Amino acid sequence: MVRVDVLDVNDNAPIFKPSTYIAKLRSRFPAGEPFLVVAAEDPDSGAAGTVAYVLEDGGQDGLFRLDGVTGELSLARSLPSAAPRTSFSLRVRAEDGLGLKSPSAAKVEILVDDDDLSFAQPQFVFRTSEDVSPYTEVGRLENRRLSTGANLTIYDSNAAGQVSVDSVTGALRTEARLDHETRPLVVLNVRLYSDVAESFCQVVIKVLDVNDNAPDFGTYSTTAAIREDFNVGDIIYAGKANDVDSGDNGRVEYSMGEPRDDHFRVDAQTGSVILTRALDYENQQEHVISVVASDQGNPPLKTALKLHIQVHDVNDNSPVFDKENLYEIELSETYPVNTPIATLRATDADSGRNGRISYSLRDNSHVAVLRNSGALILRRPLDREFEQELWLTVIARDHGVPPLESSVHVTIKISDRNDNTPIFERGHYSFTISENLPAGRAVGTVHASDGDEAGNGQITYSLQLGSADFAVDSKSGVISTLKELDRESEAEYELLVEAIDDGSPRRSAQTLVTITVKDLNDNPPMLVRPVDRTVYVQVDSAIGAILGKVVAEDVDSTMEEVTFSVLGEKKQCISSCSGHAMVLQLMDCRL
Repeated sequence: MVRVDVLDVNDNAPIFKPSTYIAKLRSRFPAGEPFLVVAAEDPDSGAAGTVAYVLEDGGQDGLFRLDGVTGELSLARSLPSAAPRTSFSLRVRAEDGLGLKSPSAAKVEILVDDDDLSFAQPQFVFRTSEDVSPYTEVGRLENRRLSTGANLTIYDSNAAGQVSVDSVTGALRTEARLDHETRPLVVLNVRLYSDVAESFCQVVIKVLDVNDNAPDFGTYSTTAAIREDFNVGDIIYAGKANDVDSGDNGRVEYSMGEPRDDHFRVDAQTGSVILTRALDYENQQEHVISVVASDQGNPPLKTALKLHIQVHDVNDNSPVFDKENLYEIELSETYPVNTPIATLRATDADSGRNGRISYSLRDNSHVAVLRNSGALILRRPLDREFEQELWLTVIARDHGVPPLESSVHVTIKISDRNDNTPIFERGHYSFTISENLPAGRAVGTVHASDGDEAGNGQITYSLQLGSADFAVDSKSGVISTLKELDRESEAEYELLVEAIDDGSPRRSAQTLVTITVKDLNDNPPMLVRPVDRTVYVQVDSAIGAILGKVVAEDVDSTMEEVTFSVLGEKKQCISSCSGHAMVLQLMDCRL
């Protein structure tokens, strides 16, 4: 925070207002009683605006006394009685607290006369509040005698146009609003005159203060800028408010308005805003508080100042990588040179230069890092047979003063090149399985090997060509049935199994698998002829005549011959069997 106080210079000399004074005293006016006041004004402040008065000429050997502070004139001793009608001329000079004198002296003429045309006293003092309405009577001048044709007039004052006097009644009235802060003392020099005589008096109106001015900060809103590492207990802002009222009406006390912020407190006497808790730019960049200035009038008047406290960043945060300790990267030994490997990212919670990050790398001939992006670039070819791993240390440094940095380790594991194709143990596999077995039964296992390591040597099996009746396990190579097989529907299957590794690019091999389904005797013989199962015999057929041929079939492959037999009571037929056929002959003519 920078507070600029504009210091006053003594560029104004005191000026008398009024500049001409005339007092009329009776010859027996008592000594020590003020009869006139001289007034000079100086708009400077402090000592430069403090006015003192000096009797420069006409002191009459100590007859008159001048109060150097108030400007009041009084008799030091009684007037001489030898001359009831006489006059005295005085010159009064005003001087401010720094020695600058008024350019001209005030002229004071003192008349001593006991004539009838005179005021009741040479000086009238009245009091009135500054908030009285215009045209309010504040006092009345008393004359000893007002002869016919006498007039009253104000011949000089320090408040022209603000107060008038009634020439007949002597009533004093305000013509405009009075202001204690501008002129707390109104001085009027009044003349009473007729065709034959004149008299003079002075009117002093003390304008009493009322609480009509609220404290004034000079602005309703202002800004203070501080660093986030500002010391707790130090003053952030001096919230000085001015109240031109006097006494308690002008005495100001301070407090914090709503909403309250426990990072700050306001000194009740000075208005200073003091930091009570540490600030953090990363959590809050601006705080807005209200400083309330209240005077001690009745009722008190208040003014609020909205203070925007802008927190400026300091470099109190180091860069932080996405991963705190270790990055692990796997890289093929065939990875092309001058190609990005990976990008490391660090963040910094600070702002501006404090949060801008540059990357660097401790000596490593294989890898470089781009300063602004954090991208790792391969600079030399890799050879896994020579070096299986690379260890790097990447540094992230901000641009603060002083800079802060952090580092992270990077391990690059060099992976083997996929230069081996899977090889099956056999170029052709043959398996046999019986029909009618439940689904899921293993038929056989194919196996392939790959000379590469890790993913390059990890094999996955799959069927590329074959039947929907089989499946191969992708890891073990076990071939199993997906349903119950039927040799009579399909006696043999041919499958094409592929083994593929996980390298890049992937390499594969294929093998042929033949699966033969073994037959079971699960089907009965079926008569094929005669179709209607009827043999017709003529009545006059001779014994031994061939009546017909019965043919039967069995779809099972294990049955080479079918056995026939004749059932029933009448066995007039004789049969001879041959394979799947039976010949019927007539053996008895008695049918």
